[in-house]
Amino acid sequence: MKFEKMKNKRRFIILLSTVTVLGLMSFGMVYGKGSVSNQKKNEVFGNMENLTEINMELDKVNMEQEEKVEKEYSKALERALELLSIPEGYTLKDVQSQKQNKADVWVFRYEKASGQNNGLNGEHYSFVVDKNNNKILGFTWMDEKFSTGELPSKEETKAIAKAFLDKVEPGMFAKLKNLWIDKHDEVIAVKDEKYNESVNLTISGMKYKCYLAEQDNYAWVIVGPGGNVITFEQGIIWNNGRVTEKWLHDSWLKNK
Repeated sequence: MKFEKMKNKRRFIILLSTVTVLGLMSFGMVYGKGSVSNQKKNEVFGNMENLTEINMELDKVNMEQEEKVEKEYSKALERALELLSIPEGYTLKDVQSQKQNKADVWVFRYEKASGQNNGLNGEHYSFVVDKNNNKILGFTWMDEKFSTGELPSKEETKAIAKAFLDKVEPGMFAKLKNLWIDKHDEVIAVKDEKYNESVNLTISGMKYKCYLAEQDNYAWVIVGPGGNVITFEQGIIWNNGRVTEKWLHDSWLKNK
């Protein structure tokens, strides 16, 4: 449950520290053959001890920063989990602070705890929450199990979309103008155990796309096999193409 930037910073610090320690050890080994005094060797190993203390302090600072960030997003996460159900076997892998339509948002990403099909283009359950009011701006559930199975009819899709919106955004359904209901596909990459290679799978659902006139933006619900809602997005600005950031879409993230 860390920011990616924080992870990268910590990796850099650890790498830098490791290189420094190895350099000091090599220095100590070379001079330990008798070319310098014991006093010099003690200075070398004393520096190593100081470096260890510095690393411990950096770890402490990083942990404090992570705890601060976790406290900041905890309310948004708690609210989201009141409305969304995390699939069994998924665990929180990443939290990011981002911008969507110029507003501050949290982006939460869950992946399989087993490590199976983790990472971009793999299986995940992700959602975006507005920092200001903890509103869920969207979520998606990309799982290989949705690559098969019968899709709901248009009438069933509408009914499921209404039930979902009544739960997460009460009153919204009545304000929406439905534009169309049709099949929508996404692609994820999963490991083929038989051939030990990555293969693409198509995740299909019935998309209930709508226009919200009072805000001049778009919203939709996608219902997959078994009547499972696999995607929801709202507040999407469209102007000769999508303008709103696509934090839930790995194909967009990969090229960002």
